Amino acid sequence: MKIGENEVKEIQIVTDGNELVASITDEDIIGKSGYKVVCVPTED
Repeated sequence: MKIGENEVKEIQIVTDGNELVASITDEDIIGKSGYKVVCVPTED
């Protein structure tokens, strides 16, 4: 997926202690229980 000028394979949201909260890829969105991942569509 492209974020700005960068091509990335995954976005990871982690805590200060490196605990995975969310993982976002082109194929999947995984969120830790108790957290919500919201995708905001682009406006045409």
